[in-house]
Amino acid sequence: MHSKIAVTTLVLAISTSAVAEDVPVIELGVNSDNTGTAPARIQYNNASSSSSELLMIVQQLQDEVRALRGQLEQQSYKLKQMERQQLDRYRDLDRRINGLSSGTTVTNTAADPQPTPSVNSVPKTEPPAMVQPDSVPSDSMAYREAFGLVLQRNYPEATEAFKSFISTYPQSARLPNAYYWLGEIYLAEQKPEQAREPFVNVLTKFPKHSKAPDAAYKLGVVYDQLGDQAKSREYLDMVINKYPDSAAVKLATEFKRAQ
Repeated sequence: MHSKIAVTTLVLAISTSAVAEDVPVIELGVNSDNTGTAPARIQYNNASSSSSELLMIVQQLQDEVRALRGQLEQQSYKLKQMERQQLDRYRDLDRRINGLSSGTTVTNTAADPQPTPSVNSVPKTEPPAMVQPDSVPSDSMAYREAFGLVLQRNYPEATEAFKSFISTYPQSARLPNAYYWLGEIYLAEQKPEQAREPFVNVLTKFPKHSKAPDAAYKLGVVYDQLGDQAKSREYLDMVINKYPDSAAVKLATEFKRAQ
């Protein structure tokens, strides 16, 4: 009788201590012959362990969601920045085109097209000569026709016209302008890869031309669109350091600050 009481007390004590902890629960059974010698059965309480694993999984998922949300915000910011830069490029091109078509002065566009000499500059002893159509240089006419297509915003035909001008008149004084406007057209058409070469030609072949600072700035824009930030800043710094007196310095500084 005393041995049965002791066994029952042991079972209750061990079972109680195992409720909240992952420790073995020992149950002592009794044989059918009431000898009390049945083998012990060992069970484990895994409720606490499963809860811990579930909590870890939830925390891991929350961390991943926060990381994805951060990446989404970064991509959204970059997209808005690209849209703003594209709008600025179109506005810049429209400003230049509208300024030229209305006859107003546009920065670094004095050679687009070439101005006509003033009558007051001709000596009074000689009457001003009448300019006949046949006396106008052929490269001037070809350039004006190509630039007229830009004013009309007929970019596909303007592209072909400037390409033809470059190949036909390689010694023309208007060659830097032709290269520059070819690059501008490609940028307006969102073709930065094609725009790179014309701007590079302006900068390398005509580094002292009035279009050189603008070409350097546009190369900064081109490489930014191509995803090469280091190259983009290299050209923007070139504008700031090599052409400090040009109007392109302000554009380069603002663009670099926005990157």
